[in-house]
Amino acid sequence: MKHLFLMIFLSGQLLHAMGQEAVIVARFGNMNVKQIEVLNNDYSNPEVLFKKRYWSAPLREGEVIQKFSLAKPTFIVLDYEDVTIKKSSRYQFLLTPGDSLLFTVNRQQADYSITVTGRGSENNQPAIQGIYNSLDLKSYARDSLPERVLQALSKQNDRNKMVTHAYIDKYKPTQAFVKLLQLHNRYFPVWEFIQFKGQQKFSAGEAFRRNQQTWQTEEDALVAANPLNDPQVLDIPDFVYFLPMYVFRKKESLWEESHKNPASFYKDWYHTSEQEGKKLFLSDMENDLQERIINRYFHGQTAEFLYGALLKSTMNDKQESVPEIFERFRRKFPNSAYLPYLEPYVKTVKEQEARPLTNKMVLIENPDSLKTFDDLLKLVKGKAVLLDMWGTWCSPCRQEIQENSAPLKEYFKDKELSFVYVANHDQANIEKWEKLIPYYSLTGLHILASPGLTKDIMDKVKGTGFPTYIVIKPDGSYELARSQYPMKRSVLIKQLEEALSSK
Repeated sequence: MKHLFLMIFLSGQLLHAMGQEAVIVARFGNMNVKQIEVLNNDYSNPEVLFKKRYWSAPLREGEVIQKFSLAKPTFIVLDYEDVTIKKSSRYQFLLTPGDSLLFTVNRQQADYSITVTGRGSENNQPAIQGIYNSLDLKSYARDSLPERVLQALSKQNDRNKMVTHAYIDKYKPTQAFVKLLQLHNRYFPVWEFIQFKGQQKFSAGEAFRRNQQTWQTEEDALVAANPLNDPQVLDIPDFVYFLPMYVFRKKESLWEESHKNPASFYKDWYHTSEQEGKKLFLSDMENDLQERIINRYFHGQTAEFLYGALLKSTMNDKQESVPEIFERFRRKFPNSAYLPYLEPYVKTVKEQEARPLTNKMVLIENPDSLKTFDDLLKLVKGKAVLLDMWGTWCSPCRQEIQENSAPLKEYFKDKELSFVYVANHDQANIEKWEKLIPYYSLTGLHILASPGLTKDIMDKVKGTGFPTYIVIKPDGSYELARSQYPMKRSVLIKQLEEALSSK
């Protein structure tokens, strides 16, 4: 009776929504599941890209009803955990507007039985779940050549196709679902191989670099046979997540090209001389270069998405060239649904870029004026200090500054804590350094470190990377902050209060 009432209720809701709503009822028997985690995999959707991609839904009496407003067939993931036995599981659905699914999981001894019934169930039976999983390629991480990993991907893709054919024969899914399955199988080796290749320079090191052209030839062949610009593939979750990473990896390969063949690199990508091209390149090696990659290899809906993903990535990273890139994006795509989400952000960036240096931002530009950590300690003698070892080029450093600088300044505004920022490996970036200090409102003392000063400080504190946080006490003693990257602000605040109380 309860099940019948539930289905009548769902049917009424769907009719009311005029076919634009889909519903999943998730029911868990003989299990201790507290909530489900929901993931909307329609990543090119502006609301998903810029706002809400994950959310939680609590269970009531062992079940949860989750509604979705959809404009097209969309992959949705449910994650759930049986907290008693600490077993986590994941199930991926393709929801079409109008679908009404009952997803039931029952634990019987050590086995879990899953059933999916209702409208749209022909697209969502357990038999298809296996093809959504990535292939574990760890055993090939030391390979210097791509043959074995390509063979493994080919075998897995053959299995995926067999599963797909058997599923279509048995369950008769919709044509829309069949098309998406075929696209998934076609592009599966592309994203898996390119992602694996991107890690090989770290995993295999010099052995990979010796054969890098062989790996690149295989990548080029895959891309030639499976165009990355096809907008239909944006509906495949693995692919749409892969595309921004592809642009990022392309950017990294161009960094290498700028060292190996600078003249041809600057002519090809900046259409100018090596000298002039280098100035443009060094002014923004990140966002501007990625925009150039997007414009060269992509167009239409795929380019629009990649522009949106690029600008989204800058929100918590490096904001170089954001207003300029946004204006070019707006001219190319004047009716883009991304514009309302980006405009407030770009306005904020422009306002921050217009901030001037103030007398509370003290710059020491001469790298020879401070040669050692002892020289710096003499400069701040008698003060409690938070020393931030950062760099304009360092994404984690800038993310941390953006997230933590203002709250720390607010917390200690009535206390005698000094802030010192040492920019490392930035002697070629003086102009950017001077712009970012007011951009982030970094009141305090700023030091543009020489290589010698950087090495001396990091050696003495045994720092291993950037950012590194150091707490200096008024008596001149110092220690690494107990919370490094990513900063736990409460832990650092407690340590800084201890330093202040020791005065």
